[in-house]
Amino acid sequence: MVKSDLKTFEYFLNADEIIIQKAEKISDYKEADDLEKQWMEAIIMEQENFVYDAYNRYIALRSQHPENLLIKKLFAAFLVRQGLTREAIEEIK
Repeated sequence: MVKSDLKTFEYFLNADEIIIQKAEKISDYKEADDLEKQWMEAIIMEQENFVYDAYNRYIALRSQHPENLLIKKLFAAFLVRQGLTREAIEEIK
């Protein structure tokens, strides 16, 4: 982990491991398809305060599955929680 005295951030070299370990504790994760695993991981990323990673995961999911309404709604809910209500509304139009 790297910390900065100038900015509030933390960099975890093993962030992916942390997310996967938490995800594997969810009973449905093991049976989920790749898409489901990715959105489960995005939710865990946000819960673990890896907000930048969660945002990037949602962006990737949205671009891979542009017509998937669940992904749009999950991403919009994420944006609202980040205080980006206007962007969330645009996302679900």
